[in-house]
Amino acid sequence: AVRVFGAVRNPGIYELTPRDDLISIISRAGGFVETAKTSHAILSRQDRSGKIQTFKLSIKRSVRDSRSE
Repeated sequence: AVRVFGAVRNPGIYELTPRDDLISIISRAGGFVETAKTSHAILSRQDRSGKIQTFKLSIKRSVRDSRSE
């Protein structure tokens, strides 16, 4: 599962499927609100040791990559 929050219409916890990517998760969260900064997203995850890892992801690149599939 992933917790989506910030400038999306329906923040919450969403179950992941093997085919999910950044764009599909944002879409399931209702998409961005009108005031969202849509150039990037911050992804944080907790690894098995409990350490939090944070990544800045390019949304523009994700959109371009998903359209080429």
